[in-house]
Amino acid sequence: MKKNKSSVLFYESNIPTGMNSVINLKKKKIRFKKKKKKQISLDSFIMKKKIKPEVIKIDAEGSEFFILKGGFKSIKKYRPLIFLSMHINHMNKLNLKEKDFFDLFSKIDYQLKDSSGKVCLNLESKEYLLYPK
Repeated sequence: MKKNKSSVLFYESNIPTGMNSVINLKKKKIRFKKKKKKQISLDSFIMKKKIKPEVIKIDAEGSEFFILKGGFKSIKKYRPLIFLSMHINHMNKLNLKEKDFFDLFSKIDYQLKDSSGKVCLNLESKEYLLYPK
């Protein structure tokens, strides 16, 4: 998340699931309830905890782009490896385009690689490594 906020709408399941999100996913077998959650940016968290990240793992059910933007300063400064789970359907629901991601990757001077180490020029719903150039 780019900014700290005291109250952000969040959809959370009553049962254990990795699918809680800022997006109402409306899964047939899972009921999600609206909740308000506090939001803190990655930059704020890193500064508050006084840490120097070497590795960051982001799997946020569609909010990956916003987390990267909220960590822009720290990512530029510390140059960590970033493991990134992409959720294309979620991205589309948030009106994010592939170009938004690649523009951001360029601004932080990172390139996207797949699990085999191949540089990627488009996005799919899978795991990636963001690697400093």
